[in-house]
Parts: sequence; C-alpha cells; structure tokens
Amino acid sequence: MPKSLLQPLADEILSGYEAHLYLADLQLYGLISLPQGTLGQTLPSTVDWLNQGDSPLLPLASVNLYRSDSPATPRAEDILAVLPSMGLPKERVLYLQGGRPPAVRDGKRRRVALLYPHSVLVGWLEGPEGQDFHRYVALALPFQPLFEAEVYPLGQPLSRAKCLERHPFLTVNLRQARGFFAPMPEGPGGVDLTLF
Repeated sequence: MPKSLLQPLADEILSGYEAHLYLADLQLYGLISLPQGTLGQTLPSTVDWLNQGDSPLLPLASVNLYRSDSPATPRAEDILAVLPSMGLPKERVLYLQGGRPPAVRDGKRRRVALLYPHSVLVGWLEGPEGQDFHRYVALALPFQPLFEAEVYPLGQPLSRAKCLERHPFLTVNLRQARGFFAPMPEGPGGVDLTLF
C-alpha cells in the first residue's frame, strides 16, 4: 500500500510544533510535524524540513484557517474553517512563525527587508562570507531563517511604520518575496518609501 501524503512512515517518530503560516490569500494556525532525533543526532529545523525535496506537501494537523488580512492574533470569530489535517503545497508558504529553531551557522549576517504581498519583514539573513549577497539569495534554497524578525505593514512610509510583530526568527520563502532591499540599521527603511 503506498504511503499517504499526510501520514508518516511507521518507523518515523514525529513531534508536533505550533506554527502560524502566512500565504498570499490565507493565514493558517496548526501543528507541523518534524522528526524527533535519536541520541546524538542533530534535529532538523523547520527550515531544513521545508527544504527537503521528499514531498511537495507540508502536512498540518489541527488547522484553523483565517483570511489573509486577519490580525496577528486572530479572534475565534475570524475562523473560516477548522480542519483535522491537510496537505499544504510548500511553495504557497510566504513565511511562517514557529516550529523548531534553526541552528546558528558560520556565515555573515546581513540586515534585509523582504517585501511580501501584505507586509515587509525586516531582520538578519545569513549568507556565506565573501559571496555577493544578491547572487546568494538568487541561488539559495527557498526557505531560510530570518533572525530578529520584525513585521511591518504596507501602505505607509516605512520610515514611520509601526512594527506589528517581533520574533526571534521567522522561516521565510525567498522565492515568494516580491523583492528585497537593505534597510538602515536603526529602522525599517532608509528612505521615506511607501509600498502598496
């Protein structure tokens, strides 16, 4: 019998991690399943798990669906649907909060701002020393950790935008970013730019 797209193999031991996923047209709260390690084995982070090519789907459990413009902490009345489980095509994920944190790498961190359909994310993205940053972003695996991440709204000057959320890290899909730029160290934007 073939393996279900949503069920792990019997010998895989998985742990559920809460995650808030942002898509272009929806927000999802649910549990993502990540493998548990054995003694001495490095545990894969959410980034590692998403970049694996084993399946194009991300299995989720106990999923609440909300509109994309719902507040950062949606209310019960904002729920569009509740699903016991679902498979989500990985490429649809813009970014997500939660899951297992990434390991710190030995690369150079650069402060960047990533433009998504409903927000601008500002934080530190890691890349290899000595490599052109734009080239690295173009060739990197799609999912990357954005450290010390801040979420800003669109539709107002970035230099005066109020930070909506702060997270130790977000998992971002670089291929879904509409663009990126380097902000000033003290704020989200170095110029008084309004993005709509």
